[in-house]
Amino acid sequence: QMRVLGFIPARAGSKGLPGKNRRILGGMSLVERAFRVACESGVCDRIVTSTDDLAVMELARKIGLDVPFIRPAELSGDATPMIDVLQHGVSSLERTGYRPDVVLLLQPTSPLRTAQHLRDALALLEGHDSVCSVAEVPRTLSPHYVMKIEHGLLSSFLPAGRSVTRRQDAPPAYVREGTAYLVRRDVLMDQSSIYGSRCAPLLVESALSIDTECDWQEAERLLAA
Repeated sequence: QMRVLGFIPARAGSKGLPGKNRRILGGMSLVERAFRVACESGVCDRIVTSTDDLAVMELARKIGLDVPFIRPAELSGDATPMIDVLQHGVSSLERTGYRPDVVLLLQPTSPLRTAQHLRDALALLEGHDSVCSVAEVPRTLSPHYVMKIEHGLLSSFLPAGRSVTRRQDAPPAYVREGTAYLVRRDVLMDQSSIYGSRCAPLLVESALSIDTECDWQEAERLLAA
């Protein structure tokens, strides 16, 4: 059996929605929601949070979420790449003797995640370096259908798009979203990649990542429905 590390990033700073990781949605905070779903899925043998927020640390300990290290300030900024945060977390755990085989990134800002999503992601990992959840975008946003402006002139975004005159004829396109990122430890640490060369898609019905108050209201609406 593989050691699957559930990894919940929850830094303090958020310009779009301050304190969002601790904010209550549907009866629980975003951090607790991510933790409960991970526990319910049964795929993780350990679940930790990476945070610089003392309030998140207190919350995590109350609900039984492991806080084995404090995220340093230099990895807590708006522009900090997630791969740096993941690598710091894995390195910190390995210094204590825990070495995962797989890392499951659980961003709290994706509250529509279900336990079945995580089980499906793990099932897809066999034969792949990673699994990434994606949602199909409307055909009007397909790169074969959208346009660009260069030097004041309108043209197809892709050369192949010149022959696509109806949105129905555009090939499906997908956007990455935060329901589940699952990556093998060696790909993450040795290749410095979340995807590797063989990334399996986990198709989800709708993408929702909470960054603004409007996103929050939409999440409340969807969860209520």
